[in-house]
Amino acid sequence: MKKNTLDAKNKVVQILLLAVNPNLEGNRLVKLNTLVKDKTLDWDIFFQMIKKENIQSIAANNLIKFVGKNLPSFVFERLKELLKRITINNLKKLKGLKETLDIFSKHNIPCIPWKGPLFANDLYANPILRESVDLDILVQEKDLIKAKDILLEANYQPIWKLTEAQEDFYLEHTHSYDLITLDGQILELHKSLARKYYMLQLSMEDFWGESQDVIFLNSSVKYPSVEHLFLGIAIHHGGRDCWIKFKLLIDWYALLCRYPNVNWGNLLNKANELGIRRILCVGTLMCNRLFDYPIPSEMKKYIKRKEKNIANRLLDNLFAADKLAKQSYLVVELREKLYHRVLVLFKIFFSESLSDVFFSNNPVIRFLYRPIRLFNKFVLKKESFVEKEYSNL
Repeated sequence: MKKNTLDAKNKVVQILLLAVNPNLEGNRLVKLNTLVKDKTLDWDIFFQMIKKENIQSIAANNLIKFVGKNLPSFVFERLKELLKRITINNLKKLKGLKETLDIFSKHNIPCIPWKGPLFANDLYANPILRESVDLDILVQEKDLIKAKDILLEANYQPIWKLTEAQEDFYLEHTHSYDLITLDGQILELHKSLARKYYMLQLSMEDFWGESQDVIFLNSSVKYPSVEHLFLGIAIHHGGRDCWIKFKLLIDWYALLCRYPNVNWGNLLNKANELGIRRILCVGTLMCNRLFDYPIPSEMKKYIKRKEKNIANRLLDNLFAADKLAKQSYLVVELREKLYHRVLVLFKIFFSESLSDVFFSNNPVIRFLYRPIRLFNKFVLKKESFVEKEYSNL
């Protein structure tokens, strides 16, 4: 990358680090006001980056709200239009979530909205300020088929075109059943937080048992306990997605800021039992480097050379063009326990996926196809052509 382009990108990154901060005040606000006045700033790079990082709503909202008077007029107007469009899209998701919650309430199916608008409302005090591609709702495993059938009757359709045998496999071996509405909204109906082969299985009995009732959209809705929020987001953002996107770290930082009095001793003990303590440490260390978040004293003794090396490598590539696309090793490297690392590799290679079942009914052919599918998924980050063929999207 040419030096001038790199300098321009670095200026934009400085703005992003400030604009997404939930504690935008004092010296941070002064610095942001100074940065946006820079006449050499390449705003095209800014808009490209917030789109790529899926942080358009929070970046646009905070720039308009806190430094709007110092923005170039064309930037201000573009941000307004962008925020308006995203707000409309997010309101559609809110409507879809409300309708789904009402359907489940009518049929006495307990559910927990996961991430999405309720999570955004908790962390950012505004359900509009977090972009999401789909809606995620947790139901108990015993209710999954009933919940799926009810939604199909309510004009949802499966994302995948499935034969009876494929659907049986899907329901048994995957952690969610994915549906889509007539207007294109995707709903992931979860029975757990991650696929089994990631070895990131939080006790769903505890998850449900410790959930709390909150008021959202004028209704009582179940929401995870604070401890399970931390563990669940660490599993999803760090264990599965390996902290490779800026948006994931913004969520983690917002969670740290929202619940400053979380019991780190208990949390780290539970994380250790699950084998995800390193994941929590790396995510928090990255937030320390990006946002000056103080490392909890209970965590400091667990942050060693390995954790620092992983965090530094991730930070070096955080805004890179390929987003560490070849990051399959991180799924393993982020686990601190040797037997987890071995089992994750073993399970990823030997566990059949829906793509394998789509590819062939012959188990031998599926086994031979699997290395190709894994290489495309984890190394090349390519969409499976088999899944695309069977998709209703």
